[in-house]
Amino acid sequence: MRLPRGLIRGFVLPLAAGVAVWFSGVLAWTLKGPRHLKTLAVSENRLREFQSAADETRRLLETLLDSKSYHPPNVTDVNCTKFFLTADSEHQDGLDNYNDHKINYDEDEGPGSDNNDTMTERRPRNMREILTVTENCTRYVLESGFLFARVSEEELSFPLAFSILVHKDLDQVERLLRVLYRPHNVYCVHADRKSDADFQSGLRLIVSCLPNVFMVERSVDVRWAKMSVLEPELECMRRLLAHRAKWRYFINLTGQEFPLKTNKELVQILTALRGANDVGASREKRFHYRWRKSQPTPYILTMSKGDVHMLASRGYVDYVINSRVAHEMLAWLQDSFIPDETFFSTMNHNPQLGVPGSYLGSLENRNKEPVRSFKIWIFQNIHRCSGKFVRMVCIFGVGDLPLLVNADPYLIANKFSNHYQPLAYDCMEKWYFDKVQQENLGLAKPLDLSLYENSDIVKHRYTGPILIW
Repeated sequence: MRLPRGLIRGFVLPLAAGVAVWFSGVLAWTLKGPRHLKTLAVSENRLREFQSAADETRRLLETLLDSKSYHPPNVTDVNCTKFFLTADSEHQDGLDNYNDHKINYDEDEGPGSDNNDTMTERRPRNMREILTVTENCTRYVLESGFLFARVSEEELSFPLAFSILVHKDLDQVERLLRVLYRPHNVYCVHADRKSDADFQSGLRLIVSCLPNVFMVERSVDVRWAKMSVLEPELECMRRLLAHRAKWRYFINLTGQEFPLKTNKELVQILTALRGANDVGASREKRFHYRWRKSQPTPYILTMSKGDVHMLASRGYVDYVINSRVAHEMLAWLQDSFIPDETFFSTMNHNPQLGVPGSYLGSLENRNKEPVRSFKIWIFQNIHRCSGKFVRMVCIFGVGDLPLLVNADPYLIANKFSNHYQPLAYDCMEKWYFDKVQQENLGLAKPLDLSLYENSDIVKHRYTGPILIW
């Protein structure tokens, strides 16, 4: 079997280069002359250690190259197929009795809650276990399934950038990284300053094994409705722009989300968007209280309310990070309410600025609905939540699986909890890796891109030069 090019570029070559540098250093140190004969024994010990490590790496790579061993990560032993089918009334009634449609307006139910039954219990790994599995990064990356997907030429020529904001449930964050990870993409992870020490330490150990994943060093104490929600996103954008990878699109996530499309499908969809940004927007009067001020907006911009999560072109990210307009807008929003839902949307919906990929059409157009996130709100009657509501958003459960695996045209599902029906996440993970396996074998069904190609944001995207910087 041929070694995937993404693996060669992103992992094998850096590993080989590091080994070569290390070996040349040891060799030079041992050949300095008679004065260093006393250190020769130490050098021989180091060489033996090197040989042992090299042999171990060779065995791991041989295992990876063996087609019989090239299989998806072991996700779950449960037969998830029955849950993906449209549930009959008897099955649905059982799920309803299980879920009881509990509504929690404050926080996810964690271990020890009243709803903690056999489907909910899951013991997180402790620091000792995380230290053990990440001690040998080569083994950890290969055996954990981070390199399961074969990267196509199409994907290599269209790298993506991700920011992931997290604060809890390290196992779930690790699994999200495993699903998203490709050696040629680039990933920025921000851990809330309020996160406990073990979470932060464990996350650093995991990230240290992935060469194209990095953490924001100065973490922010994130507070809802404050500028602190926006700050980690902006910092990740800065770091991603400075990275050597010339990524094409930016996607921001939280640790409780899950992709509904493989990386290959994401690339095909984002290519179809042709530089357009997928950023929500509304100018309904009920949102105006969030930014009402006595002084006018910078550059007389028209405000809009959207979502902090987006699909954004590199040109848009460059503009919101480096332009004078964006800097003045951020200063104006400092004491506003929920600025993260205002800033990105406003920057994408003021045609006079000439922001790359921004929207020129009418916000009243229903066809402009974002395709980035599949999310069920308690006040919407579009889809039924079979899980439970937390802060008015559905936490998906097993009963939501038929809806999730058929949630076209959406790209990301929001959200899952590690402490509530974790089988739902297990089955989604299995479904995802099964799709990747089909891609690996060349058996994946072609993706219908017409909806994205003919979308309103593509038809009315801005393609000219920047007008006001």
